[in-house]
Amino acid sequence: MRILNCFPTLALFLILLVISVNTVEEQCGRAIGSLSTGKIVGGYDIGYYKYPWFVALMRHGDAFCGGTLIVKNYVVTAAHCFQPFFKAVEAGHMKLENVFVPTLGVYNICKHESTQKEFKMAKVHIHENYRKKNPYYDIALIKLNREAKGFEVCCLPKKALTDREKPREAYINGLGDLEWQSKTATCTMHEARILIYNDQVCRNMLNSQQEDGSQLKNAFCAGYLQGGIDGCQGDSGGPLHIIDPETGRFILLGVTSFGFKCALPDTLGIYTDVSQYLDWFKIKMRETNQSPATPPKLTTTTTTLRPATDEDNLIDESTIADPDEPIIMHEPHATIIINIYQKKHKGKRLQKSRRGKPQRNSFRNHYWNRTNT
Repeated sequence: MRILNCFPTLALFLILLVISVNTVEEQCGRAIGSLSTGKIVGGYDIGYYKYPWFVALMRHGDAFCGGTLIVKNYVVTAAHCFQPFFKAVEAGHMKLENVFVPTLGVYNICKHESTQKEFKMAKVHIHENYRKKNPYYDIALIKLNREAKGFEVCCLPKKALTDREKPREAYINGLGDLEWQSKTATCTMHEARILIYNDQVCRNMLNSQQEDGSQLKNAFCAGYLQGGIDGCQGDSGGPLHIIDPETGRFILLGVTSFGFKCALPDTLGIYTDVSQYLDWFKIKMRETNQSPATPPKLTTTTTTLRPATDEDNLIDESTIADPDEPIIMHEPHATIIINIYQKKHKGKRLQKSRRGKPQRNSFRNHYWNRTNT
């Protein structure tokens, strides 16, 4: 009888345990606070520490690339962020794991903020197809030397998304330059709202830049064909977010890969499609753990995203904003104000730009093939 009487208590305990575990697993993608209202030419200064999952890959005090915390000790970034160091690593002059200092809690990299914490890289996984299929398969997974306690991870899509399942709007953020080959260092985090384009528009854009659009693989285009808002040098590896319409949480859909200079008309940025690599993440985590045990659980969304429609993809961007006026947009708990800036480079063959920073204020070659100095 005493054993039977304890069943209700045991059952209640198990129910509470399950609820507790699910709650912990679902804690992802919640940005901090609300935005300020200051305007920055060419983008928007967030004004404070907002994204707990954003990782600055620091090298010699500079934010070389960005990244995103997807599990407490795993970061997703772009494979090309490591490309300048491949030869030195192969020659035995350095280890890939010593290239960057991953830093979380960042808003202003020119100050030592109390929120900032530095980590070491225990293992770097470069996608196996990156060197053969460059510039695609541009993704890398970093295992940190310890868990990033106190930092929330970004949510991931619950499955691989098709072209038509991707939503229309997205947000990018990073510590990159505010214009192509800027001579002024950027200290603070900026963000912008951009549009995701369907694959056919993306392929056409690539073809117009004398690239083979048919080679587009596990990647997509985003930005504005009218120009003015885009990622730039130094934003490589950073996140492209979409927002869960039911919970308002941020979901990592893209990794900033490459573009054609920055924010020019008739060009778009290329982003690695994170949703296509969910299984790859699990495989690499299992390999790194060197155990057949289940790898750390990826935190995915529980709701279905509203896909883009044909009508979305036929949107007239001229109706979105006057290029001379700020765009005012709303997201959960925030108002974003972006001032569009204009570029005048039409009619020229554009130089493809990787968006990492091998060296500040330096020109980048066509596929970012350069010797690290």
